[in-house]
Amino acid sequence: MTKLRGLTVTFAMTCAVSSAACKKSEPDLPTFDPLDKVQPSEGWKVGRSIAVSPGAKTPTAYHVQAIASGLHDIDFASPPSALIPVKPSCNVKNPGMGGGKYLLIGHGNTRFPLMKQPDVPSLMTFDNSAANALAKTQAATQKSKGVRTTSGTGRVAVPAGNMGITDIFITETSETIHVTLAGSGLYNFNMAPNVRLSGVVIYSDTSHAAVAGVPDHVPVSFVSKTHKATKGCWTRVQPRPDESWSKNSRNGLRFDALKPHWQAFEKRVRRDVGKIPSENIASVNRTDHFLIGPPPARYEDRLSYVAFSGKSVRYIAADHARFGSSEDNRTYARLVLDKYFDAHLAAGTKG
Repeated sequence: MTKLRGLTVTFAMTCAVSSAACKKSEPDLPTFDPLDKVQPSEGWKVGRSIAVSPGAKTPTAYHVQAIASGLHDIDFASPPSALIPVKPSCNVKNPGMGGGKYLLIGHGNTRFPLMKQPDVPSLMTFDNSAANALAKTQAATQKSKGVRTTSGTGRVAVPAGNMGITDIFITETSETIHVTLAGSGLYNFNMAPNVRLSGVVIYSDTSHAAVAGVPDHVPVSFVSKTHKATKGCWTRVQPRPDESWSKNSRNGLRFDALKPHWQAFEKRVRRDVGKIPSENIASVNRTDHFLIGPPPARYEDRLSYVAFSGKSVRYIAADHARFGSSEDNRTYARLVLDKYFDAHLAAGTKG
């Protein structure tokens, strides 16, 4: 049975100076060309203040401040409205021939976009089996060496990690949109009022994947490399290799080696959701934000950015799902791990 724990754990931002400071206007738009911050040497790498749009070759880059408002003074006092488990399946809901199909590939690694606070809420999931296996190893180490296994930071390892966040901004309203995402983490959807979203599918290298802000009536499918329900039908996720690699003596061999993996993954996506035009693919090595559609024509028409407040979050089904600060989540996971650890010590770690 899935346990929904810690949903109401919140982090309230306070204004240390005055209430007027909380109401400060957002800064002017940056003046530098966002493409100056896009590095193509090992596939496109994009800074956390830049959003990229799909493109046949070079991704189109935009300042996030030109797309969304509310990125700097976000109220964290309200958690998600619900955490909803979704069992991964090898049978992805095919959207059919109609509608605009998009494929977004990236590895966002921001715990929270554009924020400098050291500890903000995030989503954590893990299974009892992972805690049990790790505790058994730690108990065996304790018995043989007299010390408990620790992580690289010196803390006792826990079988879970807080999900990084990748923002998906959608302003395209002229056609129905189906979004295919490749990568682990939490995908946070912020959409214009008239966007028609028909479905979302996520190919994840781990069982730590989730979406926030997708309307409840829109189907969301997960395919996971590690989840027992889908690992048997897994196809390697491969970002589209940048053709410039083939012209570079350092990366030419890597381009040749990765191209077959890209072709295999593209074939898998085509089988599941249909052919996606090359101009509707955003393939980047690292980014924290994607944009589907045109940027707002006027500064005041930007999308209102919402982190979690009132959004439902759908995630790959797990025994434990928890929304809270990273430290609070780690403490909870440690408590679960300790119970298994104590049981294995008492049992002599046999069996």
